[in-house]
Amino acid sequence: MRLRLKTKLVLAITTLVCALVISLSVISVRQLLQMSLDDAAHTGESVAQEVFFASRNELEKAFATTQTGITTDDQMRAFAVDSLRNNLELTSLCQSVLSYFKTVSDVSIVDEHDVVLINADPSRVGQTDAEKVQFHRLEHADFITQLRNVFSTTRQYSLSQPILLHDRELAYVRVTMSTVFIQDLLRPQIHHALMFSLASILLSVLLAASLSNFALRPLELIGEQLDRMALSEENETEARPETTDEFGAVSSKVDRIGRQMRDVQEVFSALKDNLDQIMANLQDGIMLFTREQRAVLVSASIESFLGKPRRDLLGFSVDEIFRTNLDSSPLDSLVKNAFKEQHSFQNLEVKNRAGKTVVASLDFIDEGPERLG
Repeated sequence: MRLRLKTKLVLAITTLVCALVISLSVISVRQLLQMSLDDAAHTGESVAQEVFFASRNELEKAFATTQTGITTDDQMRAFAVDSLRNNLELTSLCQSVLSYFKTVSDVSIVDEHDVVLINADPSRVGQTDAEKVQFHRLEHADFITQLRNVFSTTRQYSLSQPILLHDRELAYVRVTMSTVFIQDLLRPQIHHALMFSLASILLSVLLAASLSNFALRPLELIGEQLDRMALSEENETEARPETTDEFGAVSSKVDRIGRQMRDVQEVFSALKDNLDQIMANLQDGIMLFTREQRAVLVSASIESFLGKPRRDLLGFSVDEIFRTNLDSSPLDSLVKNAFKEQHSFQNLEVKNRAGKTVVASLDFIDEGPERLG
């Protein structure tokens, strides 16, 4: 089934707009996702820094008040574990962080063996908290990987900050972030972007339909004019156009008018041939001029009167045919003056350029106030 031109135009414009809207939507979603991951990473780093400074202050205060000598790394780590385990101020800080930052799912302080020393949930103290994939790997991944890891399954990522005292790593702050919370932040924005894309596509369909009507209206008007031109008294059997669109309809009408014009041209050619045959048999020469005084009809016998072949007469003006110069004849002067003064004459004997006496007549053709030739 062939599609109409209007349908093709609407589909083309809609497809173009859909491709543009989808591309812009993908770019928008990518930017939103990257911004959300960057914000989450910045939040996690801020939380880790805050817990890091608080825990280091606790360690420095505890180290300043201790009476025992601590020299080895193992002694420093044991001291840090004893000082940080079940610290109420650090536990309260972790709990406040969870209630304030939506993208953070857990905050812990762990030792070198991943054993929890501080957690927002005191029951988890002493349990092992295995280190998760670093959040920065998700942040710097490609768009497809980010999209799959954030929306396909629930995953947890972590950011770690070592706790240093006298240039020794004694424990680690571990901030855990879940993709569930990132999804919750992104869903309203993505929903808004999708609704905007859908509205843009619907609007493009309406605009495409309106534009196609406006663009193809001249073709319809041309078709109507061709219909009026092609009307005739005889009923003709008309071949159906190969295509049903606007161009096909107009093309069919132009072909029909072309056939009619060819028929008229054939009739005119036949009439002209018949007239030439009649005039060739006449002994009198006949010339017909237009209102612009140019010869459009010359009989064959006129050549003997004017001494010029017909090809040098047809299409030429009166001034070019009947020139008044040194070798001009009284016939030239008579005809040229008659055209100049716009008066007729009948059966006047006058000499041509060959010196022969000929009988000449000149009449003007008028239709009302208008002179035709």
